[in-house]
Amino acid sequence: MTVRVMLAPRRLIRTILMLTGFACLSYYGWSVLDQTFQQARESRVFDQARKRAQTKGPTPSRSRLGQGQRASSDFSSRPALSTIGRISVPRLHLRAMVDEGDDEATLSHAVGHVPGTALPGAVGNVAMAGHRDSFFSDFGALRRNDEIDVETLHGIFRYRVDEFSVVDPANTSVLAPTRGKTLTLITCFPFHYIGPAPRRFIVRATQISEGPSRNVRKSVASRAAHSRPESARCLHGDTCGAAAPR
Repeated sequence: MTVRVMLAPRRLIRTILMLTGFACLSYYGWSVLDQTFQQARESRVFDQARKRAQTKGPTPSRSRLGQGQRASSDFSSRPALSTIGRISVPRLHLRAMVDEGDDEATLSHAVGHVPGTALPGAVGNVAMAGHRDSFFSDFGALRRNDEIDVETLHGIFRYRVDEFSVVDPANTSVLAPTRGKTLTLITCFPFHYIGPAPRRFIVRATQISEGPSRNVRKSVASRAAHSRPESARCLHGDTCGAAAPR
């Protein structure tokens, strides 16, 4: 009888621990699936909007300063989305959609654009935040001179990493406006800290180039090729109706 009484609490504790572990794994799995679904949905809608923008052609260079401000307005008719664009770091194989907002609901499925800061393509400080255990999990491998691309409906804006810093959460000076075109990326630090991280890791980059989106470039090139006279196309290596070499 004594043995049975002693074993009962152990079985109860073991059962509670197993159920707790199962619940934690289920929650994590659901979070990953939801994040993947949200990213895929926003990426699809963004790509569709880019294709529609192709018919308008590239934005004239004299109005490029306003590309960032107009980028978000193209999504204003979709209450379910607040997509700014897409960020990618080619060397780290990072690619994620960027939504407006820095609250937990936004950061749970996307990189968040900090409200009140500049938008991509505009003069000022473009600030974005992301979780250290999701989209920005490889930020410890970033190096100076790494390139970061931010794509909106109006073009691709390329930034080069200049510097890194670690600050306290109360230090909001990293969000201050700048005179140039700056990108500031924020995530929690230390990267592998268990629980709420006490500090913030800051990446500062400067815009080095801008241009039309990939789809717009392809569309413009295609229209230009078809609009050239036949003789001109021959000079550029087209077959001009002749049989293609085998």
